[in-house]
Amino acid sequence: MKNKLKFYGPFVVIILILIGWAILFNIVSPAVIVQKIGIQNAYIFAFVLAVICGFSSITGATFYAAVLTLASGGLNPLILGIVGGLGLCISDFAFFFVVSHGTAVIDKHWEGLSTFIKKWLSRMPAWFIYIFVFLYSAFAPIPNDIMLVSLAIGKTSFKKFAPYLFLGDIVSVIVLAYIGY
Repeated sequence: MKNKLKFYGPFVVIILILIGWAILFNIVSPAVIVQKIGIQNAYIFAFVLAVICGFSSITGATFYAAVLTLASGGLNPLILGIVGGLGLCISDFAFFFVVSHGTAVIDKHWEGLSTFIKKWLSRMPAWFIYIFVFLYSAFAPIPNDIMLVSLAIGKTSFKKFAPYLFLGDIVSVIVLAYIGY
């Protein structure tokens, strides 16, 4: 029973949060939510939520739902995208550093996959990896965690791909905010 709760618990929480958002939107319009929070506080809320929710692929849906809500409530999509993208980038940086310190465990338990990723990344030219990081973080509808774990396993230099990840995170939130606007 505990194993099922561990496995299904996060999914149930996400679904309940999304249902809660849907019910809230049927009762209160996004414009009223933004008005109650306040414009300045809404940007701070988006930033903090991005930092907290962006660290895990499980909580990312909550952040994206909030961006859509705040944008449809009248916040400037460009500013919201920059603020939210900055928050996402901070959480991605933290996630990368945590994973990069745990690659020995990954190497030990998933040796075949780890070896494959290292070989594949070593064959790729640096420019390809940087473009891939930008495109993945900007337009892939899945969390950056998979990409960041792969980059950590491959010992990719954080300093070299960080600007592309930063721009990709900002673009992804700007695009989402304009969809909600």
